[in-house]
Amino acid sequence: LALPPRVASAAPAVSQEWYRVLQRKLETVIEEYLESPSKNPDKGSVPSETIQNWVKDNYAELYHSVVGLCYHNHWGVFLRNLAGPHFEVLCPEQSARPAFRIRLRNHTSWKEADQREKAKRVGNEDELVRALVRFLEARPGRRCTVDDVIARD
Repeated sequence: LALPPRVASAAPAVSQEWYRVLQRKLETVIEEYLESPSKNPDKGSVPSETIQNWVKDNYAELYHSVVGLCYHNHWGVFLRNLAGPHFEVLCPEQSARPAFRIRLRNHTSWKEADQREKAKRVGNEDELVRALVRFLEARPGRRCTVDDVIARD
């Protein structure tokens, strides 16, 4: 497990080992997220931003210690170092804004899982659009404010 050059050159050997321990702990947390039936039921890849936000919310101190201090708050740099025997970091080339996804290498049916997850998401988005259209059709002049939509039961 290599540390970023800034940490490796500036920190004494004990501190370097401590950072390695913390980085491995963060990797374990990410691995547990990806293995969780409630968070990743299809065992596919997950948007890195989803994992990043979850780690920040649930392991703020660990996130700050590893990503904040070692990687200057650069999640993308951390991700580049994350790829290895357990993880694969994916970046679709057709994306205008890189949308990194993370998967576990032992999840061999991840492509099929991603397709199922996308179908569910598209179905949910389609249902949301249909519900909004029904709501607007029931409104005078087929118009409303955003507050009307938010206040809807």
